[in-house]
Amino acid sequence: KEITSLVTLIMGLVNDEIPKSKLPERSPKFLAVSKGEQFLHTNNCLGCHKLDGDGGAIWASTEDWLREVADETNAEDRSLVQSFSPPLLDTQGRKTQPQWLLNWFKNISMVRPHLQVRMPSFNFTDKEWNNLISYFQHKDDLNLAYENPHDFKLKSSSYKAGERIAEMGACNNCHFYGDEKPKQTALTWAPNLVLSKDRLRTDWLQEFFSNPQDVMPGTKMPAPYIPTEEPT
Repeated sequence: KEITSLVTLIMGLVNDEIPKSKLPERSPKFLAVSKGEQFLHTNNCLGCHKLDGDGGAIWASTEDWLREVADETNAEDRSLVQSFSPPLLDTQGRKTQPQWLLNWFKNISMVRPHLQVRMPSFNFTDKEWNNLISYFQHKDDLNLAYENPHDFKLKSSSYKAGERIAEMGACNNCHFYGDEKPKQTALTWAPNLVLSKDRLRTDWLQEFFSNPQDVMPGTKMPAPYIPTEEPT
């Protein structure tokens, strides 16, 4: 017994200092992600939102509401529940223009006009909001402070082709366009397209249009119709 105790003592005589090789690299990405995760946890952001499949406790309330206003089938439709719930935070760094996001955090405004529930305003400093934006970006391997607006000309063939594709794809069946309501019922309604230019990043939009389900699993957005020949 005494020998065992002595061996235990000797084996326990280790250097208290952890070798640097065993510590995580304190890179800008590591620090940004660590701060962001702490912010999300401290402020219970995942009580409403989902990220990497976690969180979204409020979704159960959305299901109950859909049962009440629609029916059981709609309550079990995950894409429908998702469209009436707080947005997913996945790909937020790739998706959203950082300057727009900062302005929106400081002055919460409507993105989905058909929803009466709004994200509450929080009295956080610009530094705290920017730390959260930095978290979203570093999580998506980006580090952007500002991006130039997408350059376009109203009379260009590219713009006119885009108008034609939007018309052929009937985007206004589901999406708001300014004050103009979608043509279909409220269960299909989607975000206001007028905000897209300032709100969304061009690279993310191109990725999203190519495969909406891959970028935002569960979205109601179908893969848009893209003609093989240039629209006229």
